[in-house]
Amino acid sequence: MNNQIKVLFLKPKLIERPWGGSLIKSNYYPNCNLKNVGEAWTVSGFPGISSVIDGGFLDGREFVDIIKEFPDLFNQKYPFFPILTKFLDARDNLSIQVHPEPISNNVDRFLGKNECWYVIDCPQNAQIIYGHSFATKEEFRTAIENNTFLNYIKHKKITPGMLISIPHGTLHALTAGCFVYEIQNTGDITYRLFDYNRKDINGVERDLHIEEGLNNLSFNIFNEDYLPEVEIEDTYIVKSLLDSQSFNVKIIELKKGKYSITNKPYFNGTVLEGSGFIEGYETKKGDSFVITKDTKTIKFEGTMKLIVSYMI
Repeated sequence: MNNQIKVLFLKPKLIERPWGGSLIKSNYYPNCNLKNVGEAWTVSGFPGISSVIDGGFLDGREFVDIIKEFPDLFNQKYPFFPILTKFLDARDNLSIQVHPEPISNNVDRFLGKNECWYVIDCPQNAQIIYGHSFATKEEFRTAIENNTFLNYIKHKKITPGMLISIPHGTLHALTAGCFVYEIQNTGDITYRLFDYNRKDINGVERDLHIEEGLNNLSFNIFNEDYLPEVEIEDTYIVKSLLDSQSFNVKIIELKKGKYSITNKPYFNGTVLEGSGFIEGYETKKGDSFVITKDTKTIKFEGTMKLIVSYMI
């Protein structure tokens, strides 16, 4: 069977959130009937929130089930698909949080995650929350008790086209108006450390995870800015935005052109703009895909912009 399938196209799992907006629907999935879509899980083999196969004899099957049923389609370093991607549309400030180190449970996910955000759109002079100035855990606890937490957080200016790497242990949050594409290890553990004292419709504040978060919070000062490597030809531009132990990220922009790349483990991506062909299969804006492991060289053609990720 693995010789019959080169590309698996995927339908996203769209999720409503109280903080969600209209950009995911208006830009990529206008036929969605949900309101306030905050997330679209574009490439996901996560149990319960899986992408769905789009086309072919596996049409309609959940990607998470295909991974288990046909493991020979994929590299077998992990018994699950280790990269998860999604669109995020933050109409409001998101909770300030931290993730633990990504350690595989050797079943279906990592217990923790590294992640990154590719900025699709944001307000002028936008800043995200990125890092802090706490010297000790005790100083952190005191700030929570005294409601002075926001005095210690750091901000990072962002513009469309930027990629922000967010290693585990980094205090971070999207701010209102940010529309990003997130690439992460397949995992779901998040420790919420501050939520602006917001209350739900019943007047109850969401739970915080202070001690768990503190045990995983980095107190090191670091700078995760990357200068992209750019390959420019007449009909395409390829930007290498991130090389890390968790995943590599590239932007591929074609202008009525062709581009080929050697396949890598767990190669996947999403078409951000335009239309064209992947391995001869027609594709368009909003489509997501996974390349199976027996495809040696991946061929792209058309006028389109893609974001792809993979492991090495």
